[in-house]
Amino acid sequence: GCKRVFHIVMNMKPDDAEEGDIDALDKLITSNPEYLQVQSNVSFPFQNPSDIYSRDEKGENETDFTPLQIAILNHAPPEVVEILLSVGNLNIKTSKGRTARECAESLTTGEELSDESSTKVKNAFAAIDLIDTHLKNSLRVIQLRRTVKITQSLVESIVEGTGVEEVEKFDAKSKWMTLKCAILLTNSFSDNLLLTNSKLGPKVDSDSHPSVRAAGFKLPKNLDKITLDIEVPAGFKRLRKALLESTSPFLADQYIKEKMKNKKVSMEKWNKHDNDIGSHNPKIDFKGFIGATTKLQYVMPKSLMVSANTAYETTAITEYNDDCFAVKKITKNPEVPYGKKFETHTQWVFVNSGSYKCHMICSMSAVFPKGKPMVAWKIKNGMISGCTESHVALAETIVEHAGNE
Repeated sequence: GCKRVFHIVMNMKPDDAEEGDIDALDKLITSNPEYLQVQSNVSFPFQNPSDIYSRDEKGENETDFTPLQIAILNHAPPEVVEILLSVGNLNIKTSKGRTARECAESLTTGEELSDESSTKVKNAFAAIDLIDTHLKNSLRVIQLRRTVKITQSLVESIVEGTGVEEVEKFDAKSKWMTLKCAILLTNSFSDNLLLTNSKLGPKVDSDSHPSVRAAGFKLPKNLDKITLDIEVPAGFKRLRKALLESTSPFLADQYIKEKMKNKKVSMEKWNKHDNDIGSHNPKIDFKGFIGATTKLQYVMPKSLMVSANTAYETTAITEYNDDCFAVKKITKNPEVPYGKKFETHTQWVFVNSGSYKCHMICSMSAVFPKGKPMVAWKIKNGMISGCTESHVALAETIVEHAGNE
C-alpha cells in the first residue's frame, strides 16, 4: 500500500493527472494516514534553494522524502497536494533539512506567478498556498483545544461545588498569557463563564449521567474533510435544545449574529415537528424528526477575498436520539465569484459523552454540481478554511457559555 502511494506521486503528471490515480491515492491515505509520515529512500539531486543553477559542492543527492515532498518536487497538481497534507508531516525534513514548504519554495525561486506561468510554477505556488492555509486552520484548532482545556477545568470546579470566592479568583486572561496562546481571552469571555443566565439555557440534570450507548450505535459517516473533532464541556440535551430548537436564542443570536457577525438573519421553523424538536420531553417519538428541514438566510460580512454577500442554507436532521444528533447543511453563495458553480456541504455531529460533555465532529465537502472549474482547488481550499473557522467559532461560542447555569 505505501509503495503504491510513492509510485503514484513519483509518476504524477503536472498538468494531466489521471482521475483514477487521484481517487486511488485518496482512498489509500484515508485508510492509512500513517503513510504520510513514511520517508522514502528515493533520491533527487540536491538543488540549493537560494541559487537555481547550483548543486551542493559535494554533488550529493537528497533523500528521506515523504509522499508530500515528492509530490511537490514532482510538480503534482493542487488536488494531489491537498490529499497529502496533514499536521504531522509538515515538519518532517529531508536529508538536507528541508520541509515540504521549503521544497515548494525552492521551485518558485526567481519566478513570479502570472497567467502565463508554466503549470509547474503554478503548482508550486499552489502548494505553498495550500500548506499555509492548512497550518492556519491547524492553529485555530490548537487554540480552541487550549480554550476547552481551561474551561473544562473551571466548569468541573463549579460542578464539584467550588465556592464563588474561589471561582472569582480564576484569572482566565492571566492564564492564557502564561500559556502564550494566540487567542486573547477578553473580559467578556471570562464574564460569560461566570454569568448565571446562559444563552445555552439551563443545565439538564440527566446530562450528568454516564453515557451508555445503545446496542449497535454507529457514528454518522463524515463528509470528505473533517474540520473539527473535539469534546466540549456542555451537556448533550442542553446542546440539542440550544442548537435545534427553532426558538432558541443561542444559534441565531449568539453564534450566527454575534460570533460570525452576519446580518439580516432569517431562520424558518422546521417543516415538521417544530414544537417538539429540541424538547426534553421523554415521551416524544424521535423517529419522525429524521428528515426535518429548515432554511436560513443571512448576509455574510466583507472579507479580504469577497465583498458582503448573501448565503442561503438548508439544514436537515439526519440523526436524533439520546446518543447522538446530527444535521447536514447545504450552503449556497451565488453572489461570490464562481458562486453559482459550487455548494458547501457541512455536517455537525454531537455525541453524548455523559458527565456534562459532548463529542463534537464537524466535516465538509466541496460540491460542484455542474463540474469543476479550473480554479476548483482554490475554491475548495477557501471553503475548507471558511468551514474550519466557522466550526471552531461554534465550539468557542459553546465553550463561552458552558460554565453558566
